[in-house]
Amino acid sequence: MARTVPLRPLTLLDGPAPADALVPQGGGPVDGHRGPGEDITTAVLATVARLLARSAYKVPEQDLRIPLRRIPTTPCSGFVISDVTAHPDERLPATGAARD
Repeated sequence: MARTVPLRPLTLLDGPAPADALVPQGGGPVDGHRGPGEDITTAVLATVARLLARSAYKVPEQDLRIPLRRIPTTPCSGFVISDVTAHPDERLPATGAARD
């Protein structure tokens, strides 16, 4: 049986949070206080989701078990994709061109 671990928020003051720590950015109604990067984050995630959904890629063999002893959790091996080929209509324009 899993043991209950009490929440001790002051322990977060001992140093920087881990890279994968959950950092809430202020939820609530859209017209209330929200995280300052919420709009751009939502737009980036929507774009990436569309690109991945319309792309071809391979998922190599990996350990996709999800440990339930930590929050936030991730698959044991992360999630690795390879041989990604973007759908022709979804390719991004070339970068590095001179601008006026």
